[in-house]
Amino acid sequence: MGPSLVSLSSSILICMFWLALAAEMEIDPVWENVFKARSDDDWRTVWHTERHRRCYHDLLVHMDWVCQKDIYAVKRKEKLSEPFVDDQQAHRFLGRRRKRNAAHHALVKRGIIDECCHGSAGCSWEEYAEYCPANSRVRS
Repeated sequence: MGPSLVSLSSSILICMFWLALAAEMEIDPVWENVFKARSDDDWRTVWHTERHRRCYHDLLVHMDWVCQKDIYAVKRKEKLSEPFVDDQQAHRFLGRRRKRNAAHHALVKRGIIDECCHGSAGCSWEEYAEYCPANSRVRS
């Protein structure tokens, strides 16, 4: 296992641990009222524009909201008509995956703390949602 894979795996485990703890923490009542009062249309309106700068404890609580409200989270999976894909489709998928993995190793990744806490502008809801560990998301 390469150093970047170990680092990524460790980061995911740590993030999942802290997100589990966030469920037990309390959010600022003012923000909680704002978030609860929003309709799905309200969330879609602010998802890419509203920015928040959250650190440590506040970040954990904020992530709990983000992962629950993710407007691009896949709600249900489609049933496949056939349980298997043909050879050509499988090779296309694996080829894309290999290219993506090669590009992934060439990049230096920043974490959520660097991006959304230490960054001067904070992050949009969409940028936070990219860090949700369990969500399958619709790709545009």
